Amino acid sequence: MTEWRQLVVPGVVMLLLISLAPAGATATTVCVEIVNCALESGGTVTVPVQITNATGLGGCDINVTYDASVVHVTDVISGNMELLTHMINNESGWVRMNAINITGQSGDAVPANLKLTATGDAGSVSTLCVADATLIDPGYEIVPQVTGDGTCTIFLNGDADSDRRVDMHDAIYLMQHLLGVTGFEEIVPEAADVNGDGEVTSHDAMYLAKHLIGISGYEKLM
Repeated sequence: MTEWRQLVVPGVVMLLLISLAPAGATATTVCVEIVNCALESGGTVTVPVQITNATGLGGCDINVTYDASVVHVTDVISGNMELLTHMINNESGWVRMNAINITGQSGDAVPANLKLTATGDAGSVSTLCVADATLIDPGYEIVPQVTGDGTCTIFLNGDADSDRRVDMHDAIYLMQHLLGVTGFEEIVPEAADVNGDGEVTSHDAMYLAKHLIGISGYEKLM
């Protein structure tokens, strides 16, 4: 009887705690996602495949699809999990990766980083779609998750208005954007940061204007 009570009483207590929890209380959602990125035509960028809010993540199998006419995956690099295998198909536009953590990864995990190379023209965009993802804990139980897709935008440095050319209209567009003028909200920050200081400010608009009229010292867009 004593052993029976030792097994049953904790279970009853757990049920009571669950029944007393607020009606809106839910477990934190685990999400597999890829962040948005932008790269110059012909350039490369490394983008993490992220798993957020993980608790005891033992392994994952993730498939990402993309438009191969816009971008190619040229390498898959380990994150903070052990990358087991990966396969890349730049003809069909997909990459598949497997990673593990035998002790269980908690918090935010990066099973892999994707090295992307632009193959499309400036202005082209590809969805980075988490087409399929399976997560397991160290006991091989499935971990429920949601997915979040990213985008990869190909840009032309200095093309602030995204018309696929760089001219004085871009310097004017950038200044109007910075002033908050209606109709000039959209911008690719990586294309507008022409002085390469990591920020988009009026200094970029002035730098671009000086570059376009050929002032010495402003020959190169950063």
